[in-house]
Amino acid sequence: MMVRFAIKSTPLFPQPLPKLRMTGRQSWKPQAQRYALYKGFVVACFMDALPDRSRSQAYRTLLACKKPIRLPKDARARMDISIVWTSDRRADSENVFGALADALFENDKNLAGSFDFAFGAKDAGGVWITLELPDDTL
Repeated sequence: MMVRFAIKSTPLFPQPLPKLRMTGRQSWKPQAQRYALYKGFVVACFMDALPDRSRSQAYRTLLACKKPIRLPKDARARMDISIVWTSDRRADSENVFGALADALFENDKNLAGSFDFAFGAKDAGGVWITLELPDDTL
């Protein structure tokens, strides 16, 4: 199953956020709360791109407090991202890939992929994502 979707720049998230590494005691900090909000935004963009049948299964997974994509054992997935930066102040593209994987996959051990980037106008930034998932994933 192939899913394509975009996470466009918003006033709250003008640039994609990198993966945040923290301990459990740091989860109350504003930076960690903003990262959690961004992951929720990523999941919402992903859910909007799903067909109705797959969306209902993904919602059931989310209601169980889990991430929307749960790969079957030994299954592989691929995620290719293209980032359009709106300024020179930006994160490392590899860390943005990690943040997206962290938001979408319960276990990203068998996730492969690539990332590319370009620079665009202030209102044209975002991340374009292509996911290749096994058919029985969603």
